[in-house]
Amino acid sequence: MKLIRPQYFRDFQCLAGQCGDTCCAGWEICIDPESYKKYQGISGPLGERLRANILCSEEGYEFALRPGKRCPFLNDQNLCELILELGQDSLCEICREHPRFYEEFGDYTLAGLGLCCEEAARLILTQDARLEILDRPGAPMALEPGQRELIHFMKGAWTEAMDFMNRADSPLRERIAGLLNWGEALQEALETGGSMPPLRPHKPHPQAMPDIFCALVTVFQGLEALEADWPDYIAQVLRGTERPVPLPREFESCARRLVVYFLYRHFMGALYDGDALSKIKFSVLSAGMVCAMAAHRLRQRDSLELRDWIALSKRYSKEIEYSDENVEALWDACRNEAALETQNLTGMF
Repeated sequence: MKLIRPQYFRDFQCLAGQCGDTCCAGWEICIDPESYKKYQGISGPLGERLRANILCSEEGYEFALRPGKRCPFLNDQNLCELILELGQDSLCEICREHPRFYEEFGDYTLAGLGLCCEEAARLILTQDARLEILDRPGAPMALEPGQRELIHFMKGAWTEAMDFMNRADSPLRERIAGLLNWGEALQEALETGGSMPPLRPHKPHPQAMPDIFCALVTVFQGLEALEADWPDYIAQVLRGTERPVPLPREFESCARRLVVYFLYRHFMGALYDGDALSKIKFSVLSAGMVCAMAAHRLRQRDSLELRDWIALSKRYSKEIEYSDENVEALWDACRNEAALETQNLTGMF
């Protein structure tokens, strides 16, 4: 078995109380069965508090959140009382691993950091995702005939796309246009059994849809919202954005690295539905949306800093990536919405 991860994966360290946000508030905190069993055996006042703050349902176990959707064990300094009293090993799986994610396909496990975490976002936006491949114990997945060949083909395509976007030796718009054009050719190859198409920069289509941001309002307002103000906020961002997004040149690397991040996390999802093009379009769309949010911030404050990119990227990720329904809805929109044709998506940059 092989473990694939960006080199910055090993550099991640939770900021704990120094974080400007907290991952222990704002959403449900599920408890895995092994941790639930362990919590039942903890004695003393803390054990009593633990058992009193666990909700049980047919779906499983979770902590009963306090006002503000805060974990009952998150203190006023945004520190975890379980860690303070019992150590890191006391955490349930989701708290121990967050914001890390893992996906398995064939002989490979893909590991990464989610953009919804402040420190993870800083690493993602400031470092190129150079990959390292490590040996790890474990048996490979049982595969149907032909699946191993498909995984090999898709992994090659995924690596090609990542390497292409990691380079900064041509204008960003030409690189994105090249990626999208390649995505169309790759999808045809997948459907017809063809060979891997070449990937190179491409001049953006001159007929890119000029009002793509306005067309996206309906798409994004139809999604599930984590925060109540998200639908109004994103509509304001989109209705006030013109093509192309007027961002300072020094932040082009942030946009490029966002495309790489979304490709890294979502491209291999095509193994399950056969639709690589929608994953590529989703990656460009998502990076373009964060850029639109950054442009909106720039118009409001007449300045833009890395910390703004971190906050905006994190917010987008929370609203979109941590809802399977939202991700699938955007994949579907990338597949079916005329406004999201590849030539139009270049108009977001």
